[in-house]
Amino acid sequence: MSIVQKQFIYDNNTEPATTEDVKKLLSSNNGLEIGVDDITKANIESQFPVDTNVSKIKGLKSAIETFGKVSVRKYDFPIKLSSLRDINFIRNGKDVIMKFDVVDNNGVKQIADVNTLYDSREVFLDAYFSLNKFAVHAVELGKEDMILDNIAKLRDGIADDTKIYRFFDSDKGNQQKTYLRAIVSRRYKLIYSNAVVFYIAVAMVNNLITKTGEAYTLKYLRVTDSKLYISFEEDAPTKIGSNASFTLGIVVCNSELGDGAATFKASYKIRNTKGKKFTVLGEEIATIKHNYNPARVRESLNRIADINSNRNDIIDAIKETLWTKKVGKNEINIISAHISHLKLDSSLKDKLLNAIDPKYIINKSYDLVDLFSTLEEKVKDPNTKLMLEGKFARWIMNLKRSNK
Repeated sequence: MSIVQKQFIYDNNTEPATTEDVKKLLSSNNGLEIGVDDITKANIESQFPVDTNVSKIKGLKSAIETFGKVSVRKYDFPIKLSSLRDINFIRNGKDVIMKFDVVDNNGVKQIADVNTLYDSREVFLDAYFSLNKFAVHAVELGKEDMILDNIAKLRDGIADDTKIYRFFDSDKGNQQKTYLRAIVSRRYKLIYSNAVVFYIAVAMVNNLITKTGEAYTLKYLRVTDSKLYISFEEDAPTKIGSNASFTLGIVVCNSELGDGAATFKASYKIRNTKGKKFTVLGEEIATIKHNYNPARVRESLNRIADINSNRNDIIDAIKETLWTKKVGKNEINIISAHISHLKLDSSLKDKLLNAIDPKYIINKSYDLVDLFSTLEEKVKDPNTKLMLEGKFARWIMNLKRSNK
């Protein structure tokens, strides 16, 4: 669970962003974090220029303001195992937190009372000692001293083992706390923080607007102390048949935790004339690995420009699905089987299955847009919704095959 989280939902505010607003993202203190010689603000701006077309991205100015409200101090240090002192383990609800101090080579305390967050406790215990499962069980039994005894015995031969520890400070609730959010190899270099990925995403949409003339809206942004999710959507929908329309979008995700790359995916929003809609998260169209230099990132992101050249192919594929066809038992059985295999909390899975009960759906004369819209509306958690939208593409393909 994130300590700090802000979200922006487009609210029809039409105040335009300027290039200066966008470039401020590269000046934030969560910008370029671990120094790399050939990565500079000027280099990023050179590879990913923005111009006055950013004013055609509705919601961008407000989204940048929301992004700036995540006020945490982030910093990384190479730390020897021997520099960790006063290690302790405490239970916090269902979680087990490791607390510790960091000292310098003279034993002087440099960082005090650190709390582990995300999977940093698990990474620490397993990377050094393969002790995570043992530690969790020991805490459950109230035997924390057994963990500390094992650490003391095992650390002697690896005391100088050095890794990058990724911290942030938060004053949430007017109480200053320091968190360890990740531990990564010394080879790992975070170049593309949330701020930088946000800037690059805007530059890519700016480029699409320049090439196509189509305006976009930043519909949604969620930013935490370590992760970022942004959804852009073109303003002008394309008709598919007489009763449905299609809108192209781009979804951007990034993590600063060392557990993956920034990804750019195509998304497709399908609407019917009754006002029902749902989103399909499509294939990954570009990836930013954190060890890429800006020129290589630029080469990877060139694929985003192809999204418009493939637009007609996408629309033709969508048209093959009979969106206005009334849902029958065959369609419900296919979707129910897919839902049954989802890794979800049982109560949510039951809610989804009940929402497409054949007696209810068939009597309502639902079409496929109604059906998928109903499922999407039942999911409130953003991460679960994202997962479900990613599954829709496969489900739709199975429905198409069943109709042949």
